[in-house]
This record gives sequence, structure tokens and C-alpha cells, in this order.
Amino acid sequence: MRSKTGESKRPRPEQKNTSPLLPKILGPADFVYIGFCIAALLGVSFLFWNDLNQTLTRLSEQPVGIVTYKYRAAQRRFVDRVLWDRPKQGSPVYNGDYIRTAELSQTTVTMNAGGIITLEENTLVQIWSEIGKLWIDLAGGTLSADARSGALSIKSGGTVVEADSGSMVQTAASAEGLDVIVLEGTAQIQDKNERITAGAGEFYSSNSGDASRGTARVAALSPRPAAKFLNTTGDPLSITFRWNRIGFASQETVTLDIAEDRNFTRIVAGMESSSDEARVPLADGMYYWRAYPSSEAGGKIRQGGVSGRFAVIHALPPRLAEPQPGAVYRFAASSPGIRFLWTACEGAMAYLVEAADNPGMADAVFRSQVQAVGGETESVVHSGLEAGTYYWRVTPVYARDYEGTPIASAVSNFRIEKTAALSVPETRAGQGAVYLDGRSEKTYFTWEQEDEAVSYTFLLSQQEDLSRPVVRETVRDNYYAFDIKAADLDSGQYYWGVYQTDIAGNSSVTSEARVLVVHAGAPPERSPAPAAAVIPAAAEKPAAAEPEVLPTRPAAVTVQPAAPPAAAEKPPARPSAPVTPPPAAPPAPSETVPATAAQPAAKPPEPVKLPRPGSLRPAAGYVLTEEIIIRDNRMVFSWEPVSGAASYIFSISQGGQEIIRQTVQSASFTLPGFRGLDEGTVTWRVQAIPADQNRFLPSDVSESRFTVELDDVQAAEGVQGGLMFGKE
Repeated sequence: MRSKTGESKRPRPEQKNTSPLLPKILGPADFVYIGFCIAALLGVSFLFWNDLNQTLTRLSEQPVGIVTYKYRAAQRRFVDRVLWDRPKQGSPVYNGDYIRTAELSQTTVTMNAGGIITLEENTLVQIWSEIGKLWIDLAGGTLSADARSGALSIKSGGTVVEADSGSMVQTAASAEGLDVIVLEGTAQIQDKNERITAGAGEFYSSNSGDASRGTARVAALSPRPAAKFLNTTGDPLSITFRWNRIGFASQETVTLDIAEDRNFTRIVAGMESSSDEARVPLADGMYYWRAYPSSEAGGKIRQGGVSGRFAVIHALPPRLAEPQPGAVYRFAASSPGIRFLWTACEGAMAYLVEAADNPGMADAVFRSQVQAVGGETESVVHSGLEAGTYYWRVTPVYARDYEGTPIASAVSNFRIEKTAALSVPETRAGQGAVYLDGRSEKTYFTWEQEDEAVSYTFLLSQQEDLSRPVVRETVRDNYYAFDIKAADLDSGQYYWGVYQTDIAGNSSVTSEARVLVVHAGAPPERSPAPAAAVIPAAAEKPAAAEPEVLPTRPAAVTVQPAAPPAAAEKPPARPSAPVTPPPAAPPAPSETVPATAAQPAAKPPEPVKLPRPGSLRPAAGYVLTEEIIIRDNRMVFSWEPVSGAASYIFSISQGGQEIIRQTVQSASFTLPGFRGLDEGTVTWRVQAIPADQNRFLPSDVSESRFTVELDDVQAAEGVQGGLMFGKE
């Protein structure tokens, strides 16, 4: 074959692929190189992740205090880092940490050594703690330092303020210098070559020196900066304002303004005073105040004025909910666990729960301080009380920066009785009849929960005395889900009952037998009744009839006794059939019309399961460290409330052993003192129990796991480490 040019076409020889861009076979050296690159990438990612997450804690150091905030949030930075983080309530503070606040923010740093530092808005400090000494570097803003538990020093620019033990000072740093007001006790002020001793109510400014050499000035003595007053009566609370007048003319007065906003546009009280004190009754709420020489016209605070913020806290005593007055708890071998429940108090960080054998509460037999969890109610469970009559009360406990004395609740009482034998479980009316070919495979039998029970034994027999049971099952919950199809029962009438067993192996008497009728086949179909039906009076009380299906009543767990309805003891008779009236005029009320067609009642709907509780906290993967144990001394478990749930079954287990199992009414549980937890993996579970037992079944069990790392150090009960807990 020839081309157009007359040359013959010959096939070209096949060329080898020498392009470096095309794939080739990888050798061992290539795999080593790729593996090295992947390992380096993972290592760098791990170091970055570790560095980013270490902004919250420092495992190699012990904290010197904790940070809490009342308004908005604060930011913290470690001395050797550049990233600022936003700590949670109660986060640790380490030596050299920077703390700063933004506008409208207020933060409290509580030192383990006992000092309390309150930072107002737009304030930046660095905290240093040495043995027996606390240093605060104030870069700008306003802070108050409570040194009543030990001396501390504040440094700003070239000025050093040394607050003696038992004193309180307020300082404000600006570009002009440092202003110092001694609220309580004494302080030594070192400025350049000058050293001054200032007492309570005295003022010093590094810009003008001793205040006596400046213009008229007001030095506040009370209220303290960011004070919180407990109002235990509910009526307006009288707040005392005290100040020192420094450099005032003989006739000059002090103007006091109190407002609901920081711009003083909503002033609720105001006065002019020629004395050094004023009393103003105020309702609960947040207030801003200012005092200044009246010569500063127009109400604008200039150099001689002072301002602050305080709150009047609604602090009525808690109301006791459980045990209710006169409640009786009975036991045979083990004293019952008593759950004490009361309403929460705003701002309380803990509650003192006391029980005594006399109404005067002298020589309490039980006293426990319970950390506040937050919410509408608080509770604690206590075991070990012997038989007798007890009186109990609850007193809220507030942080030291709250002013006023909290009031205890009213005294209530309950009784514990020892019986000769375990109590008989009280069964609940449930499903009285089932069909072997019905849609529902589970039949639920329920009974009241017993305090001493570690297990329950369910019996199903064809004998009324429950002898020769065809079903015998031991369960730990106060209900039993019976699979009617798997049991392979014959149709007929059965009886069921239950007895409890305590931790010592003692068993109670079996409960009174209840009837269960098992029908062969499927339940009958039902049709709606005709609209124009007349029911004869005689049909309202039939003499005898076949047993009929009762509405399914699923399991429920509750500690409140509920008497079973009488209708559950015997199956109801089949309702009489309605009749169709003759075509003539409607019969008179006294006439009766014979029945012609059967019309059974509508079939009740099948019960459905409640949703499983979600948003479990602590979540899977949480690590409980020694630092958290020492700091908090309690652990809070919480989950999303389930609509339609009356209570929840909560349990904690570790190493195959169940540590705690309890029924709670709220969507949280507090474990005080981390009791019973060892190092390793801990599993906790929660199940929702319905309020309407005719419509709902208990939910599936939600489960989560966390890890305990103790570092060979055991947490001791009651250890607080000088920490205080705030409330957001």
C-alpha cells in the first residue's frame, strides 16, 4: 500500500513508555518514604490537637484557684501560651494565668489559699500564687480583693498595694494611675519613694498622692463591690450605703443615685445627704449606684465620685417536698433509703440537710452538706436511719460574697417502722385477658416498688393458690414483660402473683393472685355502633357473659402508691347489643325494645413505647480525672426529658456489679462524693417509665460509658479544696 506521495507505509516499531508522569511499579523504598510521610503528618496533627486542647487544663500543675462568672463570660490564657480560652463555671486557675473580662462582664476568682478577687468589666489581671503570698498584676480595669483569709498584693505600674490579712481593697487602674480605696482593715501603699498606710474608708490615687491634697471625694465603705444581699422575707430589703467624705467643704453634701441600668436612665431612688450613711429599701433585682459630691453638677460623676453594682437576691427558705409530713417507711431487715427532696434557692451553692429525733433539731442524727446541682428541685438519698420518728429541715448555703444570714426551711417529720417480715408487693391492675394470636406479643405485669427488694419473683399458675406455676421468673425491676407466644400456654384461666427477696435472701409472702384469661385465636373484629340505637335499661347490668379484653396497661415504676381499680379483679361482662327501633314512632321512655344485633365496644389502641432518653451527659468517652474529683466532689448525670414519662430508672454499674439503681422523677441524678467508683470503665443506664400506663410502654434503655482515672489517689468525701461554685 502506498501513500499519496508514492511512499509505502510501514508499521512503526512499538516505543517504550518513558514518561515520568505515567504510573510505574512502586518499590520498597517508595513504601518506606510514603509511610514516613504519613507518620509525620499524624504526629504533627496529634501535637496540634494536644496543644489546642491543653488550653483548658494543665495536667502537670496543681490549680491555685477556680474562676466563676455571674454576668456573661471571662477569658483565660496560660502564661506560656498565646491562645485565649473561655473557661466553664468552676474551671481551674493556674499560677501565672491571665484573666480578662469584657464589657458588662463580672468574674470572681476564688483562691485555694482563701483570697477572693472580683473583676469588673474591661479588666485584665495576671495571678501569681506563692507559699503564703498572693500577687495580682493589674494591667487595667477595676477589681476588689478580699484578703480576710490572708494577705495579698496588687501591682499596677510603679504602685504596689499590700492588703493586710483581714482587709478588703478596691483598685482601679487607668492611664492616669492607680486609685485605691480601703474598704476594710488596712493596706500599705508603695508609690515611688513614698509608703503610706491607709485605713478603712481612706482613698489614695497615684496620680495626685494622698486624697487630702486633692479635690472633694467620696470613698465608699458599703455596699462592697458586686455585693449580693440575701432577701429572706420577700419584702423590700433595707440596703445600707456608707461612705467617707474626703476634702469636703463644711456645707457640701453627697448625692446618691440608685438605678436599674448602668446608664442611670431608670433611677429608682435618689437623695442628698449631709451624713455618712443612707438606708434605702429595695425589692429583689440588680441595681447600679453612684455617690458623688453634690458640687459636681448635672449628676455626672467626675474625679470625686464612686459607683458600683449590687444585687438583692430572692432567698426565701426552701420548701420541703419529700418525705411528706407524717410519711411512714417500713422495713424488715435493711433500713430504707430515704430520699429528701426540696425546692432550690437562687444562688445557693450547697444545702445543709439535717435530721434529728426531736422537733428542736438538737443533736442531729444525720447532717450532710449537698452541693447544688441547679434546677427547680434538689435532693439527696440517705440510708442507715433506724426505726423511729424523725424531724428534718434544709438550710441553703451561699458563698462568702453573699451578705445576710440564710433561713432554714420549716421542720417536717416522717416515721420509720421495723416489721417482722418483708411487706407483700402490691400488684397493679393490668391486662386481664390476652389472645394467643393477638398483635402484641408482650403482656406486662406490674407492681409497686419495694425499698428492700433486690429482686422479684413472678409466678403464673392455673391454680388460684399459685402452686405448680407454669411460669416462674426472677426480675430486678418492678414489672415483668411476658411473651405469651413463647410461653406456649393453653387457653384458659390463669392466676399470677409476685413476691420480693431482700439482700439477705429473705422472701416475702406472695401477693394476692390476680386473674389472667388466655383466649385461643385472634381477638374479634369490632364495628362501630349504629347512630340511632336505644339501649334497654335491663342490658346495662347483664347477669353473665364471656370475658372480654381489657386495655393493656404497661409497666410503670413509681414510688407513689396507687390503688388498683376494682374492675381489674374480674373481667367485665360483654356489653349487651343495641337494638334498632321499629319504623313506627319512637317508643316512650318507659318502653323497652328487644335487641336484634350485637355491637361490641371499640377496641383500645395498642400501647407504644416511649422514646428512648437522649443527650446523655456525661457522654461516651468522658474521662473522670483526679483533678475533677478533688474539685467537684460530686458527679451529675443528666438526659433530655421524655414527653409522657412519669419517672426514670437510673443505674450505674462497673465490672459487672451494679453500684446504684434508683427511680428518679427528674431528668438528672447527682452522685455525691463519687461513692463506689473505681478506676476503669463505668456504665450508666436510664429508662423512661410512662405516666399513662394504658397508652405507653417503658422506653428502651439508653446507655453510656465513661472512664475513671484516679492516678492511685482516692478521693475523700467532703474534700472541697477551698473551692467555690458559681451559677451562670
